[in-house]
Amino acid sequence: RRAPAASVVAATLAACLLTGARHAEAQTLPNNGDGNGDGDGIGSGIQWEEIEVQSTPFAELACLNRSFPGVTFAGGFVLASGDARFGGWSGLVTHAQKEGSPSPSQLSLTAVSDVGYWLGMDLGATGVSNCSISPLLDTRGAPLIDRHKLWSDAESVVEVAAGGAGERAFLVSFEEEDRIWLYRDAGSPARSDAPILSLASEILRENCGFNAGAEGIEVLQGDGGLLMFCEDALASHADVFPGWVISVANGRQDFKVVALFLKVTDGYRPTDLATLGNGDVAVLERMYDGTHLGMRLEVIPRDRLAPPPATVTRPARVLEATKCGRGANHVDNMEGLAVHYDEATQVLRILAISDDNFNKPVQETVLLDFEVSDVPSLEEYVRRTAGTEALGRGDATLAGMSIAVAVCVMLAVGAALGSALVLIVLRVEAKRKAEAYRWVQLSTCTAIDDADEEA
Repeated sequence: RRAPAASVVAATLAACLLTGARHAEAQTLPNNGDGNGDGDGIGSGIQWEEIEVQSTPFAELACLNRSFPGVTFAGGFVLASGDARFGGWSGLVTHAQKEGSPSPSQLSLTAVSDVGYWLGMDLGATGVSNCSISPLLDTRGAPLIDRHKLWSDAESVVEVAAGGAGERAFLVSFEEEDRIWLYRDAGSPARSDAPILSLASEILRENCGFNAGAEGIEVLQGDGGLLMFCEDALASHADVFPGWVISVANGRQDFKVVALFLKVTDGYRPTDLATLGNGDVAVLERMYDGTHLGMRLEVIPRDRLAPPPATVTRPARVLEATKCGRGANHVDNMEGLAVHYDEATQVLRILAISDDNFNKPVQETVLLDFEVSDVPSLEEYVRRTAGTEALGRGDATLAGMSIAVAVCVMLAVGAALGSALVLIVLRVEAKRKAEAYRWVQLSTCTAIDDADEEA
């Protein structure tokens, strides 16, 4: 298992935490209502509450297609609780095994929900235990659930090294009100004043659609930087998803921004990221078209995280599982991804958790566990299978067909309504072309001087 990300980015975040700690007792920041005033310890009275969670195991996963034959399904659990706050889990991260753990395979997990809660739990052979819940806090230390739902939609969580030995912090990405916040630990007030996070949040707000922000973020190894993708594809490329790597440059005084384009096909969308031990990045993907529901796991090689301009990265597919038949399997709205490498057994565990949208009994909270026993074989497979291609201009024929259909509708419903439709179509088409051009230009951008310069 890799340790919490120890990179230049993590070091800058740790410096932000240390600076905030020195001044926490000396200042009380005004709450300007926008969630951006930063404070430490103001909400420290928030306590974790233990909750009961039932684990129903299942050993098989029907309709599982393994593109990489070395990955196996190790089992899963349907998780349920009578606590009304339980559900909506969208981000997941693993921690080191607790001292005195009764089982060498037991993991400590932290999840975040899209209604603004942390969930802590231990995972063992018979399910989860020691479950506790706590609200995510804003920068003033107040629970996000006390604000509008737009502020509490947490989608991804990353553990990063924070200063001294064993200390860790968390990055949490939110959509709707797109931003990335830093937490000293689960249960502490948020910080938003780290410059790299301010820059990342601004990029997301400017470039991702509403409710289509960074469902997945990750801190890359070494000097790799902060990786994030929008949930929605480009308007001009239905299977190409925009992303960025933000890294620290010039002795931590400036930032370098590299645009990425990820190809995700067949109606799938990226929902979470996790860095593997060699620096490759696993991507969890989810598909729902109103009838079919599925999940995919793909991997981006570490050497494809800084591609040439206007290049699309095709990740290596590891597995795909779909919902097939009533009760045949428990694939659901899989959104959270975490990995754990067991040094003793040299087995890589890949965990995925679902967001049930509080839509019981139609949906459920599912925790899936996959294993790779030959990790070097997986790494070689990813190198051989992943690829790149040029970012084209989109499907002009399809765009032309859309305009023709709109014109036909115009003629059918009358001149007055038709005129309005023509204006709408022309504006949409102009916006599509402008966006396609802007993304090609953005892909050539490799550096910016400060958080106010547009990436």
